[in-house]
Amino acid sequence: KKYFPISAKGSTFLVDDLYSYFLGGIEDMAVWTQRIWRHFTFAMENGQSKCHMDFNPLFIRCNDTSKPMLWRKNTAVLKNGFYIQPNLSSSSLSDVDVEKSGKGVVLKPGKMLKRKIQLALGDVEANHLVTKHKLQYMRKLRVNADNYMLPSAILTTESSYARLGSAYAVADLNSDGNDDVVIGLPGFYSTSNQKNGMVVILFGTDNGLNISTLDIVRAADVKIPGPEDQHGAHSQFGSSLAILDIDKDGRLDIAVGSPSFGSVNLTYTGKVFIYSPVSEKQYSLLSSIGCKDVYCNLGTTLATGDLNSDLYNDLIIGSSFAPGQGEQRGTVGVIYADTKYAGKMSLITLSSSDFYMQGSQNYSWFGSSLAVKKFSGKNETYLAVGEPSYRKCARSDCAFDPRDIQTVGQVYLLSTNGSTVQLNQKIQGVEKFQLFGAQVAFGRPFGQSADILAIAATGQNVTGHVFIISAKFEQVGSVFLYNISSSSQNPITVFNGDRRFARFGGHIKFSDVNRDGFDDLIIGAPLRTDDITEELTGADQGRVYIYLGGPNFPKGNATSNCGVTEPVEPCPGKQAWRELHFEEDYARFGSEVAVVYCKNKVTVLVTAEHSSNGARLSGAIGVFEF
Repeated sequence: KKYFPISAKGSTFLVDDLYSYFLGGIEDMAVWTQRIWRHFTFAMENGQSKCHMDFNPLFIRCNDTSKPMLWRKNTAVLKNGFYIQPNLSSSSLSDVDVEKSGKGVVLKPGKMLKRKIQLALGDVEANHLVTKHKLQYMRKLRVNADNYMLPSAILTTESSYARLGSAYAVADLNSDGNDDVVIGLPGFYSTSNQKNGMVVILFGTDNGLNISTLDIVRAADVKIPGPEDQHGAHSQFGSSLAILDIDKDGRLDIAVGSPSFGSVNLTYTGKVFIYSPVSEKQYSLLSSIGCKDVYCNLGTTLATGDLNSDLYNDLIIGSSFAPGQGEQRGTVGVIYADTKYAGKMSLITLSSSDFYMQGSQNYSWFGSSLAVKKFSGKNETYLAVGEPSYRKCARSDCAFDPRDIQTVGQVYLLSTNGSTVQLNQKIQGVEKFQLFGAQVAFGRPFGQSADILAIAATGQNVTGHVFIISAKFEQVGSVFLYNISSSSQNPITVFNGDRRFARFGGHIKFSDVNRDGFDDLIIGAPLRTDDITEELTGADQGRVYIYLGGPNFPKGNATSNCGVTEPVEPCPGKQAWRELHFEEDYARFGSEVAVVYCKNKVTVLVTAEHSSNGARLSGAIGVFEF
């Protein structure tokens, strides 16, 4: 807690990307440690005669018949890392069996240690029972606020580090008039003990989602495992999702992003897999979309929308770390829906005939966020693309200069009419580490009179009060609403968070939760800390706010004017129709949101990406019913 504010002031990367960054992030280092450990143990047990020993540990290979071609860039690719085991602090030497072997010994886990490991992993249903009682206890202790809401159920998994709920896609897949939801688990461990990832589908019924058990894998109506080959292992399969009819055969297909595909060769080219329904509960691989660039990370983000006016949604693919004729400029490409993909199994690549854009600067991460919308009554389709790491250059050639304003961010607003995609305007941030464009969304919270683009600046500094003392909230985050029906670049509404480094706006979405005909605004703040001092108890519990659309939807500063009863201003919770809670420290609740419409019920799913409810850092999904 002491070091976090210091590191956050020096770099947004340490706050947002240290864990998940594709090359050398904590998760990536853990993966490579697991890979190299397998070869190291072989060398220790069998000698080095069957090993290729390299000065760089990443390139050590033992008894490897596949001999994958590893890509060397330079010595900067050196890695190290660690592998986290279950907490076995109570273990002793008596838990280890020692067997003599030649001039050495072989250490093996004894029966008691194996039992301790099983107990450490825990029984998931027992965990759910404990969680249920904890939530009931929290309800009794909590002040009975009208807008306060806890989940009616929590979906989890027994797979540690599974990242349950990293991505959602919602559509009526089985044509029963109810939405179904596709959920990504990019860190899910397969039976071969490697992270192949998985995608699951929950079907909707007239009365909501069909949830028979709280374990997501057991509850799933359909399971799509990630690729089992060495290139697919640890490829983050399920990091992004989209639903569309890409081959125009009348059936909805599922696109699954696998941005670290090829990591075993240190290329990280990425892939997007397309699955087509064979039956209601069976999907098969239709095709895959690839990228030729090293470090392309194809499929970091996915979206769908009709960009060529043929009445079929097209697949928009964001690759925020792709070179883009530079270094990590980022790219956005489009695969147009076409009958030529029917029955196709060969690799699809982003061709020059398809729409393609790239970032304006090195390390600007263009394509980090995407939103597509065709408003009713309008001919054009809007496409918004975020470039949150864009910097304001001090020099005319934009070469690096210490005077640059770093990580300001900007958003590209494009529109299509017919088959032409054109740039309407760019909207830029203004301050250091603002991260303007970290999230984007379209909606109509005011009704038909205004087409609104919401832009999150998750690093925005905000001024306010704590009791009667003026305070500056650093990198709290803000959400700006722009009327794109007018030519003005001034926001008409601003929502601000109320805790330092909360990443307010870490997820934003427009959806009509109460079904009154107006889009409601949903804002997640996954790093928000409940404790107002941010020193005493817990951290990063996260929070989600729902603001009702309609004639009374706010304009101006929507989270000020809090009144004398509120200890902190801004007060996003007081102004919200519902304030969704999860009550778990370090869970990062609010990192992703999905809204599922069924005939008699609306269900809001909210991801707590670092929840350990089911297993260590497995992730969890809070289920809220309206």
